Amino acid sequence: MSGGARQKENRLVGPRVCFLCHAEIPAGTPLAWPDKATATDAVWDKERCEFRHGTDEGCGRATNFRTAAEMAAEKEKPVAQTTLPEASPSAPPAVPSPLRAEQIAILRAAGRFPADATPQEIQFGLVLAERYNLDVWSGQVKYIRFRAGEKLTPYLGIEAFRALAERSGVYDGREITVERDKDGHPIRATCTVYRTDRTRPLVEEVEFSEACRYSAAGKPTYAWETMPVTMLRKAAEERALRAAFPLQLSGLYGDAEVPEQ
Repeated sequence: MSGGARQKENRLVGPRVCFLCHAEIPAGTPLAWPDKATATDAVWDKERCEFRHGTDEGCGRATNFRTAAEMAAEKEKPVAQTTLPEASPSAPPAVPSPLRAEQIAILRAAGRFPADATPQEIQFGLVLAERYNLDVWSGQVKYIRFRAGEKLTPYLGIEAFRALAERSGVYDGREITVERDKDGHPIRATCTVYRTDRTRPLVEEVEFSEACRYSAAGKPTYAWETMPVTMLRKAAEERALRAAFPLQLSGLYGDAEVPEQ
């Protein structure tokens, strides 16, 4: 393959959305390795499975809509001791300003909401996220429609589950065990969650055959096929945390519990 052909192959076919600044990356932007990217490049983030600008300078904005210069300036300030507010679903949330059409398009394209989510559903999703003190834009919470015509359901990454449990002030850790068959395949996982205000722990047992998510073709999704133990552990932890902290996690699902996106 010639250098010109290789360069052409190494370019994006169409626009992508940067998960840091939520702006579209124009078609034709060179796709580079993270350690060799420049301000004019794009990078594929393997962990998040999303695109981003090559550098903070090229992006112009970092997470929470702060520029790289603003983030550098904040590092020079003394760190104040703060306490994260406890998620309180009973408290009335602040209603965000109406979304612009381009913001709605970005939220759909970034996978935060289904492609068929209406502006009203997206607005409600942002209000619900605010109620739990979670950030939709950074991907702490996403929304899915399990079946056509059903309402949207919020789901979180395991880190967000743990953060909400920590904010309760009574989370005292968890233990997870995995049982395997003679060939080493996981059969079931058991998660035990402890709270400082209870004398007995909360225990949830999850069978692999029940927890495994499948694609439309009837095969385990990529994550469940390539990381079965990791996904089974996450499924058990998500169920146990939700049962142990119903005030903080009631009605929320984990990414190990939703079908392939």
